[in-house]
Amino acid sequence: MFRNLKECSKINCVSRHNSTVIIALYKTNVLMNKKIFFQISVALLFFAPVLMAQKVDEEDIRLWRKLGVSYYLEFNYEEAVNKLDFVLKHKTKDAEAFYMRGVSKAKLGNYKSAARDLEQAIAIDSLKAEYHYRHGRYLYKINKTKDAIASLRTAQRLEPKNPVHFYYGAACLKKMGDKNAMCKDLYVAKNLKLAKATSLFDKLCAPYMKQ
Repeated sequence: MFRNLKECSKINCVSRHNSTVIIALYKTNVLMNKKIFFQISVALLFFAPVLMAQKVDEEDIRLWRKLGVSYYLEFNYEEAVNKLDFVLKHKTKDAEAFYMRGVSKAKLGNYKSAARDLEQAIAIDSLKAEYHYRHGRYLYKINKTKDAIASLRTAQRLEPKNPVHFYYGAACLKKMGDKNAMCKDLYVAKNLKLAKATSLFDKLCAPYMKQ
């Protein structure tokens, strides 16, 4: 394994870990001639069947997950999904990989599949509020509003000081026509100092509560 990824900026670097080579090339491509980087990438694709036949260990999976996250942070959501597909092919109980693939799919507008990925993440680790929050957001997008509010309620219980959970809970309740419950969620979000919740509460709920 390389001491650091920059050690692979030379063409003659060698590693027994295929994934390390790919990640190293990705991380250092700004330091390399673009033509050379393209040629090496093509070569890796050509030998992919042989390389992929090698045993995949935990370190390989960790590096591919890291690469998927890097692509997500660079707004390349399709590549993020591709890399996380590889992770989940070899490690089917990786909650973080399901989460990252789900949020990447959501960025591509595939909310139904994103919701399924978050459901898988929750099945593995049900104590992370962020998973329930995202699950609720994506269910809301595909008009499964009752299921969405259930997920957001779980997020609220797990992380009661996060105003965003209450703000989007209010959005679901507004869609369901439950104005009283909507205003309660907005009131909590307002008290937790979420500016957009304050303005929405003042607009929608203050006049209603004076009646």
